[in-house]
Amino acid sequence: MQCAIHSNVETNLACGKCDKPICPRCLIHTPVGARCRECANLRPLPIYQVSTLMYLRAGAVAIGLSLATALLWWILLGRFFFLSFISLIVALGLGYAVGELISRSVNRKRGLGLQTLAVASIVLSYVFRTIYAGEFILDVRLIVFESIGLGLASIMAASRLRR
Repeated sequence: MQCAIHSNVETNLACGKCDKPICPRCLIHTPVGARCRECANLRPLPIYQVSTLMYLRAGAVAIGLSLATALLWWILLGRFFFLSFISLIVALGLGYAVGELISRSVNRKRGLGLQTLAVASIVLSYVFRTIYAGEFILDVRLIVFESIGLGLASIMAASRLRR
């Protein structure tokens, strides 16, 4: 027999559903046996199928959260700016909250696009926080801690939505 897709490959394998001859490159292992690509009917899991409407909803939530977390970040760091370690804990908490709320807004869907929205929300909240403060920080030690905090918050938000 010749493979139905690759006509120059001889094979003894056949799809378990339609009996079409398939070579090892065309073979898809399924729980019920070997299948061709058409019979395997490969689809992503529903948790990773995010519609455009859900992306719009997540985007609206991300923008709202970036404004709210910027204000919260500004208030909390205004009181504890001298304790740079506390700013890292605040950043982790805000990153967790952003990721969790975006996840809940789209019925616990996950994926790279949602991760990107969450990280963009964190970065946008940092920009808004800087605007709320009305000044840019020139102290090198605080810039380092804020950069680390921004990175940790982004990682935490994205981890709530990872694949």
